[in-house]
Amino acid sequence: MKASMRWFSVALLIVMVACNGGGSVRGMYGTCRTAGSEGECEGGFRQLSGRYIHRIEATRHYRMGDEVFVEAWVSVEEGRVMVIIEAPDGVDIAAEAAPGEPASIAGLTTTGRMSEEVHVPIIYEALEETVTGIEYHVTFREP
Repeated sequence: MKASMRWFSVALLIVMVACNGGGSVRGMYGTCRTAGSEGECEGGFRQLSGRYIHRIEATRHYRMGDEVFVEAWVSVEEGRVMVIIEAPDGVDIAAEAAPGEPASIAGLTTTGRMSEEVHVPIIYEALEETVTGIEYHVTFREP
């Protein structure tokens, strides 16, 4: 690998960790479908540590600070994870997932912005040093 590409990869990793609440994920995969004000995403992370903010790109329908209704389902293979929706009123909505015990939450949040992208934030917080085999299904729409 060329030195410039290696430095870019290291810098990108540092930015990802710094911008995501100090947490990190490995082996992220997923797909999203959007139409109008609605979106649906499915995917997962091979490994999670710390607190990670998953920024799901919103449709062009939304602007920064818009309220959006989110439903999230999360399962894990090993470890425990807290899935969190930061509500506009300051009272977060959270649920814990453990092996064989998926978590499901629903509520309002507000869209955020990173660079030019408006996104719907979902927070995953590892309750153990490392959590593996995280899968998620997230939908969002206008309230």
